[in-house]
Amino acid sequence: MAGFQVKVVLEGTKPPLWRRILLPDHLSFADLHDILQIVFGWEEEHLHDFSFQNSRARISNTDYADADMDEREVAADAYLRKGWIRYTYDFGDSWEHKITLEKEMDDYDKRYPVVLTHRRNNMEEDSGGVWDGAESSEPYDEAAVNIHLKETCFCEPLANGESPELEEERELLQLLWNKFSKGQKKQPPKKKSDLERKLEKINSFYEAADRKRASDNAAGQPKDIQRPGEGQLVFNFDTGKTDVEKAPPDYCIYKCDRDITQEQLLEENSEQQMADYAKYLLIPASPGRSKNEAKKAILTVLEAHPEYYLILMDEITVKTYLLSTEKKAGEVLGVVPEKSMVTLCAWGLWDVQIFKSRENNRMEVAVAKGNESFVQFLRTARLHQFFSTKQLITDGIFYLLQSYGFIGLGALHAKYQKAFGPISYEDLMRYLYLDGRFYGEYITGECLIDNSATSFAAVNGLDPERVLAQMSEFGQELEYADFKNRQLLKWKEGIGSFVPEWDELADTLVNLDVVYPEELSGFLPDLYLDTISGLELDELLYIIENTFIEGPEEPRNMLALAMIWINVAACWLNTPLACLKGYSRVGLFRRTGREAFSIAAEEEEYIVPEELEGDEQIYELPWKMQQELYYLLSDRSSKKGRKLAAEGVRKLAQSVGKEMQIFEVLEALLTLE
Repeated sequence: MAGFQVKVVLEGTKPPLWRRILLPDHLSFADLHDILQIVFGWEEEHLHDFSFQNSRARISNTDYADADMDEREVAADAYLRKGWIRYTYDFGDSWEHKITLEKEMDDYDKRYPVVLTHRRNNMEEDSGGVWDGAESSEPYDEAAVNIHLKETCFCEPLANGESPELEEERELLQLLWNKFSKGQKKQPPKKKSDLERKLEKINSFYEAADRKRASDNAAGQPKDIQRPGEGQLVFNFDTGKTDVEKAPPDYCIYKCDRDITQEQLLEENSEQQMADYAKYLLIPASPGRSKNEAKKAILTVLEAHPEYYLILMDEITVKTYLLSTEKKAGEVLGVVPEKSMVTLCAWGLWDVQIFKSRENNRMEVAVAKGNESFVQFLRTARLHQFFSTKQLITDGIFYLLQSYGFIGLGALHAKYQKAFGPISYEDLMRYLYLDGRFYGEYITGECLIDNSATSFAAVNGLDPERVLAQMSEFGQELEYADFKNRQLLKWKEGIGSFVPEWDELADTLVNLDVVYPEELSGFLPDLYLDTISGLELDELLYIIENTFIEGPEEPRNMLALAMIWINVAACWLNTPLACLKGYSRVGLFRRTGREAFSIAAEEEEYIVPEELEGDEQIYELPWKMQQELYYLLSDRSSKKGRKLAAEGVRKLAQSVGKEMQIFEVLEALLTLE
């Protein structure tokens, strides 16, 4: 048995209201819903759903709510490992709980959850949400909650729950065009297409093959070695002897011959998918166009422009496809990457059938007939030159979207041409859609920007609804910032080259043993994405606080958090924001003179010193106090600078008029340096 340690924060509460919980593994989202209701003292009077950092899926009880998947049938494990989960309860008050995995526990031997620690009391039901809601006057009784959880929340292990990878595969084929306008909700398809079901089987085949390979490696089983009892007796007419024929390897992919065309295979798509394919190829929309008409229009465009296939494919996929056209029926295709398999099946170039048995599992691939001209094109085209050009264009799109986070398509085209040179709008959009959007690199949709209907692109994982809400408040009428070619090319070296403050943060996190060096490549990009999405400074520090093993109230951790806060604040101030159209807070301060700490930040009620409890973390102080501390602590490179900073901290502590642990910690920090 095993389990997870998670931290659940009620988003928007200040100071943060949170619970640290141990959860058993293989629990369903229905169980997780029940647990959160008890832990946060809710009364099960409203609808709810789960949403995710790295997926556009929604999970809920489909008996009462419109969702992509039913919470009773989906295990939470893989979603916890993939990124944060947001549990929204009561769509009126909109209580949003952010669930973050802190660590996995191999030795957790209970099938019920346990609350380890908490902060603040529960909020009152129907009290108006984070901004207007009232905190319960009844002290939080952690012991009573744990007794209740033990008695009522026995979580039966859920086997074969759907994973995010499978959901991503489904999303890849659904190709839904979400509209992120206020109040509008995504409507998932009610019925899977034949192609979606086929891709689910492909995904299961690859997952099973991976498990088999891992099992064989763990057992020390040599690859491609016949085991005892395998094979069958076959009479060899050439030698006149009986030979033992080796059984075919498990999970092998073979070429087969089947009389099927690309047109027939595209028929497996849903009507919505065909319409989206047409959009991705920039085929003009036609009101009332049928699925069959869309299919014919797609095939006509691809026949006239076979180079569009190459935007979808990488060099491995092209080589794999050409090999499949040369192989004879019954021959092994060799290793086929799953991405190549999905691409070739999605566009009707391949058909697959999967055969399973206890002794042997195999996949048979049939090449769609009638594509001889496309095959000839691939054999004669200057593929290396094309893929070199493709790399330059897709890199340019990547650099721009990493810099802006979220941008209108017209502006994206203008900025691309200014930074990288001329390209038609249509060509740029094909690369954006067929390479980036199709494979889930980016989000695309339609929205209102500056009161005008606009199509947009955004990096995957960013929350467009949040960005749009902040843009209407903070970035209205701003022109998009300009990035020069040499600035954008710094992305080749990573985040820290584009915004140097991120390298300083990385060094601090590693030196304080908060993050291992090998974890930085996953941790920093996620934190950068949270930053450009417009998260508050305290929210970013809370994410880092979650990585601490001991409680954040420990003095050693308070000192570490204060040191980290200085670097995070520098990143927060100097990183371009999606809602500010590529400007950073410091950049906008230079343009407008407005205090950087107040830009793209929620207005807070004035907090008098008497309201401070004394044990606040540095990021829980009022922003004006944080701003003063940041500028005091920014110049610590010289002895004189540290002395002036220490004097400033003491004066600030005196102005508060009460003992504050954080001021003692900051003085200790300045003494250590």
